Amino acid sequence: MTRVFDFTELKATKQGKVTPLFLVETLLDHIKNNPGDVQKMAIVTLHQGDRLSFSQTSMNHLELIGLHAAGQSYGVAEMDDLE
Repeated sequence: MTRVFDFTELKATKQGKVTPLFLVETLLDHIKNNPGDVQKMAIVTLHQGDRLSFSQTSMNHLELIGLHAAGQSYGVAEMDDLE
């Protein structure tokens, strides 16, 4: 399969940015190379026009809320590290 080279991705990589494509490809590689390691996932995606979508693997509501709360805590901790 021929892959189209994306200069936007190359530029972002050189600038140390994590793009959606890079994140998804890295996660997919990890899942393929470490079967069973990723047990559950919850994804929040911001689309053009500020539209949000939510995706998740099979889990109960408490697990979903817990994953999102953990992500929020991680984000707050990252902000604290910048100060």
